[in-house]
Amino acid sequence: MRARAVLFKGVNAVALDGVEVPAPGPGEVLIDAEFTAVSPGTELRSLAGLQAGFDGWPFIPGYSLAGRVAECGEGTTLRPGDRVVCSGTARASVGRLWGGHVSRAVRAESAVHRVPPTVSLLEASLAPLAAIALRGVRLANPRLGDSVAVLGLGMIGQFSARLHAAAGARVLGVDRVASRVDALRHASIAAALAEPTASGAVRHAFPEGADLVVDCTGDPKAMGEAVAAARDLPWEGAARPPARVVVQGSYAGDFAVPYQEAFQKELALLIPRARQPEDLDLVLSLLADGRLPVQGLAEVRDPAGATRAYADLRSGVALGIVFHWRGNE
Repeated sequence: MRARAVLFKGVNAVALDGVEVPAPGPGEVLIDAEFTAVSPGTELRSLAGLQAGFDGWPFIPGYSLAGRVAECGEGTTLRPGDRVVCSGTARASVGRLWGGHVSRAVRAESAVHRVPPTVSLLEASLAPLAAIALRGVRLANPRLGDSVAVLGLGMIGQFSARLHAAAGARVLGVDRVASRVDALRHASIAAALAEPTASGAVRHAFPEGADLVVDCTGDPKAMGEAVAAARDLPWEGAARPPARVVVQGSYAGDFAVPYQEAFQKELALLIPRARQPEDLDLVLSLLADGRLPVQGLAEVRDPAGATRAYADLRSGVALGIVFHWRGNE
């Protein structure tokens, strides 16, 4: 059946075009999308042709789709009208990385999550992004009262800071862009400009350095700042365990770590992968309970303006963008 999709057709070439999505088979459901959220770092890297797993143009980008079940295949328990969230369509007439920005999606019921009644579909579309940040929180396992510095306040950094604060940590977010700093402050979480440096801003708030540094910049050059921001460790008689650095950002290639400084601090380097199903379930629960504020993080736009949307994300004009699929013709 016919659907509309945002397509990446070449480097920095974006279009809204028609694609074919099959009817649901046994154990699958067809979803009419209402909102799909952009993951700026991953999708801009994909648009540049630098994403691991890239298999040629064109393809449907994105991995965050919320909508309503339209049709059900044999053996499913979901019903038409049920509100759900998933990563996108599993099959289409074009390539997928990962099939999120599409007006209709066919997906195995086992890969679909129900949206709680008190969570809007707009909020639900952001949940997969938040779940990626939650994977890092769970890997780092912050202790109550830990000092946490989140470097880079894009969408993943915003969610990481909010989730660490919800876990009882003392959080400082740092970014070079004032609007991103303000966005975190609006959630009643401390934030500062990276002046003169990100590590300098962290040391101003936490003079000994942070117990946990979460790098969400996606910039391999920022790893030195993350290490510099981490708490110092006495050579003997340390009262607390060594600091940790979470590499939460997503990188197109390798990055270097300043070995001697990391060695002196006996740093633990943690590298979370993508979200797991239980991460998305917990994020939806936090949204339902009002413990994860997302208001104002993303602008709602028509997918017909996708070219401008990605340009605005690349230039920093927009922090986050959600496409609203108003019809499924």
